[in-house]
Amino acid sequence: VESDQHLADLLCSLNQLTELDLPAPSSSFKHLGAYLGSSDCRLTKLSIYGGTKNDLVPVVSALRSNRSLKRFSMRTLDWDNDLPMELGQALRHNRTLQEFSWDQILSQQQWTMIVEGARYSAIERLVVRVS
Repeated sequence: VESDQHLADLLCSLNQLTELDLPAPSSSFKHLGAYLGSSDCRLTKLSIYGGTKNDLVPVVSALRSNRSLKRFSMRTLDWDNDLPMELGQALRHNRTLQEFSWDQILSQQQWTMIVEGARYSAIERLVVRVS
């Protein structure tokens, strides 16, 4: 936990950091979510590899208030209907994200949750596969 907090502090101190590829342990995602939701965040591109639904909820939720991220991609290990629903809600409130991709095959219902949220956003490129 101490190293996870160190990661969050380090991210906040890197004022010029605009792109991050994070194959991090899932516990780091909580602090990443706090950073994304802060006004200190300068990231314009974020790629996340790994994590479960519970790990990613803080990151996805932070998209609601993030004002810097333009491109976001994620590859998750485990998820259910809650993550697409939360993502759709986050996209509905985000006005800066232009590109989103998720390396998962979703059901029609899950895909619809995301697309409904994207309708109200600045999304220009949405990459989500449907079964």
